Amino acid sequence: MHLARLAEAPPNLQAAARSAVFQSMLKAGLVEQVPVPERVTMLLRSTAAGLQAVGEPSAVEAAGEAAKSEQEGREG
Repeated sequence: MHLARLAEAPPNLQAAARSAVFQSMLKAGLVEQVPVPERVTMLLRSTAAGLQAVGEPSAVEAAGEAAKSEQEGREG
């Protein structure tokens, strides 16, 4: 798993299949699009649901803490 929770396709996965898989994952809420200034390529980051789906409980906790900190930063 990427440290920033970015989703990566296997290098041997063809473009059409990769697109279909990522679109399905987006629709299921397993990944989210990450805005990247001045880049054409779309980045996808695993959501808490996606991390849980692949059995990463510690990563789910870390994602929850990061979201909590981000929310507190907006409020304070």
